Amino acid sequence: MHVANLALRREIAPALGYPSASAGARLCRAGKGVLTAGTEPAGPTKNTSIMETLAPIKRILRDTLSLGSRADQLTADSPLLGALPEFDSMAVVGVITALENEFGFTVNDDEMSAEVFATVGSLAQFAARKLSE
Repeated sequence: MHVANLALRREIAPALGYPSASAGARLCRAGKGVLTAGTEPAGPTKNTSIMETLAPIKRILRDTLSLGSRADQLTADSPLLGALPEFDSMAVVGVITALENEFGFTVNDDEMSAEVFATVGSLAQFAARKLSE
């Protein structure tokens, strides 16, 4: 994805009624539309499920932690904190930043806890909850 594309989607997505640039991007990747004037807003605006966030979370973890093909073995039940040596305090900051960029929400300090980063599933559930707000 080109940076200019991402910046453009971030600017126009709210104007077109999409809740975030990432919601519009998910629609484009799924072949369900493009961000053009007059497009009817669609996609996960409320009640986003963990299944919708699990694949992007695995990709974020793969890229941020440089897991390579090991990321393919991650499941919702895969432990994170204490289980992956790459998942240190600096990696947590990187993952949070990647979550904000991918999904278009802001993570507040008081929302962060060990429970959020306990498993891949708990992180995906956190992202789903943020998208449903």
